[in-house]
Amino acid sequence: MSLVEFGLLDEAVDFVEQQHASLSQDHEYAVLLFNIGQEFTRAKDHQNAIVYYQKALVANPQLGSAHYNAALTYLQLGDERRAAEHLRQTIKAEPNSPDAYFYLAQLVAKSAGPKQAIDYLVRAVELRPNHGETHFQLAMMRILTGAPDEGRRHFEISQRLAPERFATLAATKRIIAAIDILIRSQGDSAGELTKWKEMLAKSLD
Repeated sequence: MSLVEFGLLDEAVDFVEQQHASLSQDHEYAVLLFNIGQEFTRAKDHQNAIVYYQKALVANPQLGSAHYNAALTYLQLGDERRAAEHLRQTIKAEPNSPDAYFYLAQLVAKSAGPKQAIDYLVRAVELRPNHGETHFQLAMMRILTGAPDEGRRHFEISQRLAPERFATLAATKRIIAAIDILIRSQGDSAGELTKWKEMLAKSLD
């Protein structure tokens, strides 16, 4: 149960706003503000959540969790530019955060293209090698940037790790679409891409 469900959020906000003078470090105050932001997030009040994550970051600009939650909240609000900024700040504060690399890769792929996203996905895989979604996204990016062998390897890993999501019709169709894009852009003189595509198509029958 959240503070909202108990009807205590207003009291919690008042309490936190009164605490700054009595706390010995801004970090402690930042954490309290961050916690209020989380309560607003749980209540799906994204506008107020952002207010408190930003207040937390004024108190402690290095609070990685506040940057990360602010990024996800901006995504909910449709502001991808600010989301990307906060994900980059998350990585500076918490360089071993696989989720920050993963989400930033998605945004970079949209804004700058798949080639620029690959390094973020590679790092995400290094930090969390058993995450099927990351392997699948890296497979797509590798295929689209002309490295189909690497793409195939990561696609097969994603299928082993999460067959319920990636050994599926929808996932296979996305890979076939990426192969088609690569064939149209670079050709397929050796026929290997076509063979892989045909093999995948047969698996859909």
